[in-house]
Amino acid sequence: MEKRRGNYWVSFLLALLLLFGGTASSALAATADVEIENLTGDSAIAEEQTGITVDIVVKNHPNFRGADFNITYPTEVFAKCNGGQTMDGSTWMIGNITPGTGSVHVLLAGSAGQVPEAAETTLVQLSFDAATSIPDGSYKFAITYDETDASKGILDDTMTPLELTITGGDIEIARAPKVTATVSAPEGTIEPEGTTTYEENQTPTYTVTPAAGYQVLIFTVGGQDKLSELSNGTAGGTYTFTTGLVAGDNIAIDVAFKLIPTYTVTASAGENGTISDAGEMTYNEGATPTYTVTPDAHYEVETFEVLGDDTAALTDNGNGTYSYDYAAIAADSTISVTFKIKQYAVTATAGENGKISPAEETLYSALSTPAYTITPDTANNYVIDTVTVDGADVTGSANYVLNDDKSAVYTFAPLEGPATIDVTFKPGVFEITVIKESGGSVEAVDNEIVDGVVTVVAGADQKLKVTAKEGYYIKKVKVDDKKQDIKDNTSFSYTFDEIATDHTFDVRFDKMYTITASAGKNGTIDPAGEIMVADGDSLTFTVTPDEDYEVKMVTVDGAEVELTDGAYTIESIDAAHTIVASFEHKDARIVLNGGDYDYDFMIIFDELLRVIQLYNADGYHCDETGVDGFAPDEQGVSYDALTDYNCKPHGSDYDDPEMGNTQDWTIDFYELLRAIQFYNTEDGYHVDETTPDGFAPGME
Repeated sequence: MEKRRGNYWVSFLLALLLLFGGTASSALAATADVEIENLTGDSAIAEEQTGITVDIVVKNHPNFRGADFNITYPTEVFAKCNGGQTMDGSTWMIGNITPGTGSVHVLLAGSAGQVPEAAETTLVQLSFDAATSIPDGSYKFAITYDETDASKGILDDTMTPLELTITGGDIEIARAPKVTATVSAPEGTIEPEGTTTYEENQTPTYTVTPAAGYQVLIFTVGGQDKLSELSNGTAGGTYTFTTGLVAGDNIAIDVAFKLIPTYTVTASAGENGTISDAGEMTYNEGATPTYTVTPDAHYEVETFEVLGDDTAALTDNGNGTYSYDYAAIAADSTISVTFKIKQYAVTATAGENGKISPAEETLYSALSTPAYTITPDTANNYVIDTVTVDGADVTGSANYVLNDDKSAVYTFAPLEGPATIDVTFKPGVFEITVIKESGGSVEAVDNEIVDGVVTVVAGADQKLKVTAKEGYYIKKVKVDDKKQDIKDNTSFSYTFDEIATDHTFDVRFDKMYTITASAGKNGTIDPAGEIMVADGDSLTFTVTPDEDYEVKMVTVDGAEVELTDGAYTIESIDAAHTIVASFEHKDARIVLNGGDYDYDFMIIFDELLRVIQLYNADGYHCDETGVDGFAPDEQGVSYDALTDYNCKPHGSDYDDPEMGNTQDWTIDFYELLRAIQFYNTEDGYHVDETTPDGFAPGME
C-alpha cells in the first residue's frame, strides 16, 4: 500500500511540473467565485443520518486547470467525511480527495482541452455522516490554502492562481423533528411504534388498535389527553397531527388499554313473529346493539318490553319490520315481544235510494271474508247502479251475486288490509244498445237513440223500427245475440216487453239491386216492373205469350238469352239488370219481317207508307209501341245499342251484295223498291229462300 501511494505522488508531482512549471504570468490575476451549497436535508439533519452531501461550486471562470486546497468542516455536526467525487464530467489526469478529521484535502490537475468550459461547474461533491447528537445552530465550512504558494488554490489555464471569492460557508443546522410512541400495556398496538423522525411541517398519522375485548384507557400526545380525538374514541382508530412538526420537536405519544366489561342480553319472541339474535347474546360495555322484530303476515306487535328501559318503543322501518336500538349497555338485560292478529276496518257507504248492511266501519280479523247485502229501493223503481271495492268495479266478479229481487250480496276475499265498499243506486232504467251499419235507420218509437243507446224505464215496453234506405235491404237482425225472422227485408219492427235488464239490438244492412222487367205487346213477363233483389240472390222470370203468339226474343242487358220451359233465372245478382221480352204472331216468321204487319201476305198501302217513312228517316230502332215494332230515328237523338237495338232488324232491311244494300238499321233505295214491288203485285208474295230477302212476288 505504501509503495502504491508513493508511485501516486511521484506521478502527481510530474503532472504538477507539466501543468504549473515555468514562470508565473505577470498579468493581473483572474478571479473566480467558489460557493459551498446544496446541503442535503434542507438544513435539517437527522441524527445518525448518512449520505449527506455538500457541493463545492466554481462560478464566473469557465477555464481552470487545477486545484489544491483544504476544506474544513464542523465535527460536532459531521462525524466523518466519506470522501467525494468530481462532478464536472471531464477526465482529470490527477484527482485526489483525502478526508481527515475535520478537514478534506482536494488535489486536482488537468491538461488543456480537459478542463470545464461552462461558466459554472460543480467541482467536487463531498459525502458525510451526521454526528450522533446535533445541537441546533450555525456551523461553518471553510476553504484554506497557502496563498504564498503559486501552485496552491485554483489555477487557470495560464497557470496563474485565481483570486477566489468564497461564499456559503456558514450553514444553519437544525435537528429534524421526532415523535416517540410507546404502549404501556400489551393489550393493543400503536403504529408506528417507537421513535420516528419526520421532515419539518409533516402531519403524521398514528393508528391505535385495542386487542379483542379491550378498549383505550389512556391516549396522550405531548402529555396532553387526546383520547377524544381518536377517530373511534375508546375503540381506537386514527390520530393525525393537526399542525406541522417543526425542527427540534421531540414529542411523546403514550397509550394504555383496559379490559372491556361484558353484559348479556336475552331476547325472546312469542308465536307468529320473530326477533333477531334470539336467545342470549354477550356485548361489551357501551355497545349499542339493534334488535329487529318481524311479525308474520297479517300479525302485529302486541307487547314489547326491555328490562332497564321503561319507555322502550319499537321504530317502524316501513318494510314490515320494527327495530329497537339499545343505548350504551351497562348491565344485563332482557328484551321480549308478543304478537296478535291484525284487525282490518271495512268502511261501507251507500248512496241515496238504497242501503248496504253492515253500514259504516266494521272491524274484522285479518283473512276473514265478510259479506255485505245491498238493497235498492225497489218500491220507487230503483236498482243498483255501481258497486266498487277499493275503487274497482266488482259487479262482474264471482264474489258479487245479484238476486231476483234486485238486491245483491258481495262477499270479500280474505282480508289482507283495510278496505272500502261503495254502492250507488239509479232509477230503474235499462239500456238498449243499438248497433247498426250504414244502409238504413233504426228508430226508437216514442223515445230517442243517444250515442247508440236507448234508455228505458224498468218494466216499460220499447218498440224499435228498422227501415232500409233505397238500394239496401235488411240483411240480419239480432236481439241479445239471437237472430230474428225477417218477413219484409225493407222494414222491420221489434218490441221489448216489460224491460228488466239491458239489451242489445244489432242490425245489418246490405245492398239491393233493381231488376227492371218488361214485356211487349201480345204477352207478359212475371214478375214485371222494378223488382228489388238482395245482393247475391237469384230471380226467375216467367215469359208467357198470348194466344196465337209466341216469344219472339228475351234479352238481358241487351243480350239475347234462351228460355227454359218458358222461364229465365238471373243467378247471384250483384248489379242492376234489365230483362225485356217481345212476342210475335206465330206466322210472323214467314212475313216480310215487319213490312206485312197484318200477316196477310199482301203489302197494302198503309204498310208501304210505313216503309217509305222509315226510308225517309236517318234510320230506325226497336220500339214495341210501334205498329210494326219499330220507330224512325229522330235527328240529334242518340240511341243505346243495348236497349234500342235489342230486336231483329226490319224485314225490308236485308243484305243484297249484288244491289249494294246491307242490313244496317236503315232502309235504302233498293230496299224501298223491293217493298213497292210487293205492293204492286196483286197476288201478294210468297217465301222464296233463293232471293236475297227470302221472298218473291205472286202466289207460290
